[in-house]
Amino acid sequence: MAAGYVVTLVSASATLPLILGVVLLLVGIAVQRQYWKLMPLWYHLLFLALLVPTTLFGASLG
Repeated sequence: MAAGYVVTLVSASATLPLILGVVLLLVGIAVQRQYWKLMPLWYHLLFLALLVPTTLFGASLG
């Protein structure tokens, strides 16, 4: 959420928060793959599913 808020303050582009959300999702997938066997499946899916919407919500606050 903070990343979306900050990118909105720094840039006037409307598409930049979405691009940031996708980048965070790709990095999140890479990180979650490393910990796949250590945590339950619901945690991974919930974490990844909330990355882009939470980033866009933070952008809407700015």
